[in-house]
Amino acid sequence: MNVWVINHYASTLQTGFGGRWYYLSKEMASMGHHVRLFASANHHLLKNKPDLGVESILEEKHDGFSFVWLKTKNYKNAHSKLERLYSEFHFQKTIKSLHNKFEEKPDVIVYSSPSLVGYNGAYILSKKIGCKLIFDIRDLWPLTLIEMGVSKYHPFIIYLSYLEKKAYNSCSHIISNWPYAINYIKKYGIIESKFDWIPNGFSISEFLDPVELDKEIIRLIPNDKFIIGYTGTLGHANALESFIKAASLLKRNKNIVFMIVGSGKEKQNLVNQADKLGCSNILFLDSIDKKKIPSLLNYFSACYVGFLDIGLYKYGSSLTKLPEYLASNKPIIYASSSIFQPIKEYKAGITIPAEKPDQIAQAILELYSLDESSRQLMGINAHSAAVSNYEYKILANRLISIINKIGAK
Repeated sequence: MNVWVINHYASTLQTGFGGRWYYLSKEMASMGHHVRLFASANHHLLKNKPDLGVESILEEKHDGFSFVWLKTKNYKNAHSKLERLYSEFHFQKTIKSLHNKFEEKPDVIVYSSPSLVGYNGAYILSKKIGCKLIFDIRDLWPLTLIEMGVSKYHPFIIYLSYLEKKAYNSCSHIISNWPYAINYIKKYGIIESKFDWIPNGFSISEFLDPVELDKEIIRLIPNDKFIIGYTGTLGHANALESFIKAASLLKRNKNIVFMIVGSGKEKQNLVNQADKLGCSNILFLDSIDKKKIPSLLNYFSACYVGFLDIGLYKYGSSLTKLPEYLASNKPIIYASSSIFQPIKEYKAGITIPAEKPDQIAQAILELYSLDESSRQLMGINAHSAAVSNYEYKILANRLISIINKIGAK
């Protein structure tokens, strides 16, 4: 089967974090399918941007599949709003004519958000080729933006709402990493049989053969403390303010250390908050290479993940870090008021409501007070859930089954 995946913000392991579609493409290729993954060569999530020179397109081989870079408008960072938007429209225009660039045509096209802007390009491309189009919802836009405070009457939000409705109704099938997204999509007249949940996953090979941390980082990590750790983006949506407030409540306990690993818009604000609260028990580290995440998690005694207490999460959540946390064999503190409660379901840690620093602190103390065998049992449950439900090979097989179901070949 020939599968084309279009995701504006995809990356390779050399240029970024790889992510959902890199690993799904790799696994589909290992099953014998021919996969091309198309992405912009100039987006803000790239750590090392590919050099296309004077060319507008660059095709590379990675792990058995083709990664195709498309030159689009460059911009400084995520907050260069107009230039970033122009780049998304440029990407949309570019993908409309991809059928002229390759002799071999796809049996199916998968268009993946969060950007909705490029959907029109993928839709037109699928019509020119005469193939099925699957729409992958990574974020519920524009709902996420509205929940974060943008007015639903903003002209761009209105435009995104139009695109969203068109996408749901014109695609052949919908997949999402939000487990209950169908409850939101139903308002557009979409029936449940047109929807499937494919969560984010993890690569088991990276956990079986982990890349060790740099010695400079290892020296910073205390080896005789109970470490409750977070790794990932440091943004408003990650609710790390509550995590830091919990640290302030436990700062007199010298045996518990809070570790926050990552980068993002809110990092300096979080550092300032920790300083203001006198939290010498928090260790901030910069982002590390994705292949080193399994080694980092080995140094945690427990993992933390939190959410804002907003209505958005009644449709679940789409964390990239959760499968890796589960695979790490560590207990997890899961601070969420969502109906999606995987940690409770898997008996893999402690679940508490969102944005409750006192309850976060209490949950940490509870884990800390448990005997080692009880914590290990939670970790075993977590790992078992990861291997059974979130390994990328399993998820790729699920996707191929969906493609066969809709009759793409």
